[in-house]
This record gives sequence, structure tokens and C-alpha cells, in this order.
Amino acid sequence: MKTSNIGIRVGACILIAILAVVSWITSGALNLEPAKYLSATVFVGSALFTGWELWVWRFPWVQLVPGVPLSVRGTWKGALESSWIDASGQKIAPKDAYLVVRQTFSRVHVTLLTNESKSESSLAAVTKTEGLSVLHYLFFNKPKMKHEAISRMHHGSATFEVSGKPARRIAGRYWTERDTRGELDFDRHSKKIADDYEEAVSFF
Repeated sequence: MKTSNIGIRVGACILIAILAVVSWITSGALNLEPAKYLSATVFVGSALFTGWELWVWRFPWVQLVPGVPLSVRGTWKGALESSWIDASGQKIAPKDAYLVVRQTFSRVHVTLLTNESKSESSLAAVTKTEGLSVLHYLFFNKPKMKHEAISRMHHGSATFEVSGKPARRIAGRYWTERDTRGELDFDRHSKKIADDYEEAVSFF
């Protein structure tokens, strides 16, 4: 947001400079009157930008505008099925998982919660390809302390297709540096943002 505010200030200064030059060219006198409105211009510009970045882009009618990413913000409940084999040589059974998406117009952050671990995205984006919205992200998984002996920390990536406008389902695959992979399918959604696994469970 700091970078955006700097951009707004620079843009306001450029606009005022242009108005001053135009007045000088057309009237022969340099008019610095618009400079008095610099602070107001920056304030209005910042308010409009913040409103767009945080809320306006999510309005249903704005979601129809080309170039606006599909909103998948909120907490999603689904199931995780992994190819990972535990210490006993058994494939783990599918388990409940919660996908928490914090999203603004320009930024996406994804958290995946299970009863054993938490994954945080280091890079994430919602893109559109031929009308299909896709959520991509890179993540770092950190197991809870009591599970560290059987599941070490690791990095990975995930690609999910998003169904519906508005979004009603997120499903896809993930891969990890442990040479494991799996599938995730989320079909229940809450607009609330969960901070941890227990809170996510309480939403549903």
C-alpha cells in the first residue's frame, strides 16, 4: 500500500504540473492555483484506490468486468487425499482440510489448514485462461510439533480450478519436494477468514 500511495502522490503532482503548463501555454501566465489542492487530490485518490483494492472489485457486477480476478476470498472446507506413505508403510486416509484465502484486487495469500499442519503461500495468484479461473500458489508446509517426527517441513506448489461465478468450488492438485502429491476438493464456503484450524472447523 505504501508503494501505491507514492504512486498516487506522484500522479497528483504530474497532473497539477500538466495543468500549470497548459495554463501557461494558453494564457501566457503560470497558474499555480491547482497546487493548493494537492493534499485533497492525494486524499481522494488514496481513498478511491483503497476502496477499489479492498472492496469494490468484489462487487458482483464488477466481477463481470474483463480483467477483474474472480473472488475466492474466505474459508473453504473440503477434503485432502495424499499419496504420502506414513512410517508404517500405509497410505493415509483422506482428511478434512480448510483453505483460507485472503484476497484483494492485486494480492492473494493462501493458507491450508489440517489437523496436523499449516501451509502458507509465498506466492499466489488467481488468473483467467479462456474463461476458466485458476488459483496457483507456492507454499511452505510446517507440521505441528507433535507431528514433526513423521512429517518434516517442506515446500510445494498447487494448482486449483475454480468453478462457478461466483465461485462455488475449488479443486485441483498439489506437489511437494518430498516427491508426494495429492488432490484437494473444496465445496463449502464461508465469507469469514479463519486464523487457525479450530476456528475454521467452527465456521462449518
